[in-house]
Amino acid sequence: MNKFYNASFLPLGVLLLLALCFSFSSPFFSFSRDGVANALVGTPKFWFDEGSVVEAARGFLDLGRFDAVVAPNMLLGKPYYVNTPGFPVAASLAAMFKLFGVGVLQVRIVALLWLLAAVVVMCVVWKSFFGARAAFLGTLLVVTFASFYGAGKTMTGEVPGFLWMLLSLFSLYKKQNFGWGGFFAALSLVTKPSMFLFLAPVLALEFALYERPFWRSAVRAALGALPVIVVWLFVMFPNIASPDSWQGAATIYQNHYPEPAALASLSGFLGAVLHPTFIYFMLFFSVLIVARFCGRFVTSSEVRLVNAALLYGAVALIYFLRSPGWFRYLLGLSLLLLLFVPVLLDRLIPWVRQVWRDGALYLLAIFQIAVFFFFSNIRSGLEVPALAQYLDERILQESGVTVGVVDAVQVSAFVPSDKKFSIIHCGGDCVFGRHPLSYGGESPTYVLVPKNLRAKTEIEYRETLRLYRSDPDERFGMIIYKRK
Repeated sequence: MNKFYNASFLPLGVLLLLALCFSFSSPFFSFSRDGVANALVGTPKFWFDEGSVVEAARGFLDLGRFDAVVAPNMLLGKPYYVNTPGFPVAASLAAMFKLFGVGVLQVRIVALLWLLAAVVVMCVVWKSFFGARAAFLGTLLVVTFASFYGAGKTMTGEVPGFLWMLLSLFSLYKKQNFGWGGFFAALSLVTKPSMFLFLAPVLALEFALYERPFWRSAVRAALGALPVIVVWLFVMFPNIASPDSWQGAATIYQNHYPEPAALASLSGFLGAVLHPTFIYFMLFFSVLIVARFCGRFVTSSEVRLVNAALLYGAVALIYFLRSPGWFRYLLGLSLLLLLFVPVLLDRLIPWVRQVWRDGALYLLAIFQIAVFFFFSNIRSGLEVPALAQYLDERILQESGVTVGVVDAVQVSAFVPSDKKFSIIHCGGDCVFGRHPLSYGGESPTYVLVPKNLRAKTEIEYRETLRLYRSDPDERFGMIIYKRK
């Protein structure tokens, strides 16, 4: 097997092929063009957070700002509401839209490209630290991990942010190139602030403890990060001097969700920490701590990589427990730990023959594959792609049409900026836009309302709805009102 591990491109090719196969695993898959497309767009189900990224990308494409459109050609003016995945993700999506048009398939193709790029980066970076065998086996555990696809196939920034984080760790600890290390760390931070914002204090603390000379290296890393941070600030804050902008952004990156935090109650805490996934990765995290303090990592680059991983893991755990117990916030730590598993086996039980250690890792990969196919909670659904197609082929073809969408940014994102009215509740008190029916006689030609909001809408906007047909259409979970 060592000959296979050390081959130039074959191991990476196998990993990319596996990643592609798992990416197209879906109840909608068939050996046809539509079946392949449906597998990509239908699993995972297209959801709210992806819609916000599409909204930002479309705002940039149509009006030159990464922002939401709340009325025809009218920007919200608060990009931080829809840019929780930052501008690197939205910019890549805007480029795809510019070349190939706007659609759910285009969104998922970009996500797939980021996912495959992450596989390449994991393999290359881990090979530089621990050798070809550890790189292949560690990346194998990642590409057989269900959550890698649950998050990676959606355009929400977790996997691109992880990619930049790995490149940052590689630049800082392996290449000692602090400028590039800071640059990539900043890209990770701005790509998914809700998950990687604390990477900055983690690296600063690690540098303060272990980097000598500290100030010279820290300044070089900060200068490398500066261009990315400056661009991000101007993208996120059109009125950068306004305290209201900063206060509004702070609400986004705090725990503003309607669900209580896992730490808010004993039952919530126990539900989070006794979950099998949490226990699975905390076992690996504990073993990594033991290996670090038992001196199983020798070279300076290895020790500092592990230090950074442990510090990052500790902060990620705190952030996870402050959330409602959403495992998406542990994805970065989970992927890092899976990469470390082959290294831990080699360092802790070197007397066991390599063939047995490799066999254990292949069995673990098979176990993860079984979980992926039989126990993973990756939801599937074609409602949004079907509705986007219906809008494009039927409604948007009408002359002078305008479309209002209520609380469904995953739908409104596919309405052109010059034809859109939208209101979105982001969670908690975060609301942007006006209800399309609040415009009275100037309300849009069509108004799309989620089925569960129909009764509330028809009570609150009874007078305006007199302008609409009394028999609204119902398609793909949405009620479609059309003006008379």
